[in-house]
Amino acid sequence: LNPYALLCGLVSLAMLVMHGSCFLALKADRPVCDRARHYGQWAMVAFLALFTIGGLWTAWGLEGYVIQEGAHPDGPSNPLGKTVVMETGAWLNNYSAYPLFLLAPIMAYGGALLAGLALRMAKDGLAFVASAVSVTGVVATAGVSMFPFLLPSSSDPTSSLTVWDASSSQMTLFIMLVGTVVFMPIILAYTAWVYRVLRGRVTLEYVDSNKDGTY
Repeated sequence: LNPYALLCGLVSLAMLVMHGSCFLALKADRPVCDRARHYGQWAMVAFLALFTIGGLWTAWGLEGYVIQEGAHPDGPSNPLGKTVVMETGAWLNNYSAYPLFLLAPIMAYGGALLAGLALRMAKDGLAFVASAVSVTGVVATAGVSMFPFLLPSSSDPTSSLTVWDASSSQMTLFIMLVGTVVFMPIILAYTAWVYRVLRGRVTLEYVDSNKDGTY
């Protein structure tokens, strides 16, 4: 628990309030819908401000991890077979090495701005989609910034886990692929069915006419 972690918590809170407000504006009727649009715009402003502060802090006030030697993507998993050092601003190195990674923060900023504008224009469907893009961008920003680290060690940087250290065996990955091919279509079909059943706004008239079955 430290100031940077608390900032990350506030970023997450503002982001989820923005996204939740967009969903509530899409699903609820007035006056709840109007309140959701109002607070969603303020949450968007707070999110952008906090996300920007977090980026500046990461660039100039936070030590990142850098692999100096010993990382072998095609070799056997060995968390102790590498040398890792800490450098201020190192979490942003990937953006210069892989410029395509910049799409992640662009999605975070662009999606949030579009969501706020759409809420202001009462385009609730567009606001929800844009907010979802922003959430995806935020999560991706954290992921691509830390790559290839998955679990940095605060006590011994060399013991940090990377994507290669934590990878499963070839057989395990194949079994997971088969399971995904079999079950993912079922999950997608079920999710699509749920969204179809729950489509549309929840109005006061609908609640009054379905008092015994509406929760």
